[in-house]
Amino acid sequence: MHRFLFALLVLLSTASVVRSQGIAARSTAESLRGLHGVHVVVEELIPAVRQAGLTATGIKSAVEDRLIKKGVPVLGLGELTMDPRGPTLLIRLDFVAADPVYFYNSQVQFFQNVTVDIGEGELPSYASASTWQTSRVDKAGKFRLPTLPAEVVGQVDQFIDAYLSMNSAVAPPAPEPQTAGVEDETPNEKQEQ
Repeated sequence: MHRFLFALLVLLSTASVVRSQGIAARSTAESLRGLHGVHVVVEELIPAVRQAGLTATGIKSAVEDRLIKKGVPVLGLGELTMDPRGPTLLIRLDFVAADPVYFYNSQVQFFQNVTVDIGEGELPSYASASTWQTSRVDKAGKFRLPTLPAEVVGQVDQFIDAYLSMNSAVAPPAPEPQTAGVEDETPNEKQEQ
């Protein structure tokens, strides 16, 4: 863990040169085809960050609100267990505190159950695998930490775009037009419909 934090700190120290650079969405949107929604999981944050006002609950709420607003169904835990693909959107923020600045890496990863074909005559193996991901390295002061959910939502927007490119957005049905007092339609109007 200490090696990871050291490597992250070295990487983050270069963030001042390449401020707010993100890693482009990796993998293919094709792996998202045929999904009926996603379950959202946000890993717990370190205590110092929680004390500054940034919580996993706040991030999860912001992410779920955005998904729903954009037409991506959010699955509850019961719905997730019924879906053989186990579609889960994992949000993870790793922090290194260098008072008064917090360096962080925010990751948005999509996991789903996949089949690994071992070879002819062998039974396939099943595993959960990350099939889509994006990440961002940046730094924030203590007072900016509570605004990070909006930045994470920006990363989630990349996932939403990929999801919607492979699946139809779920939109509420349009209201029926009012036809009270309208006589029969003309033949041209019937052909246009």
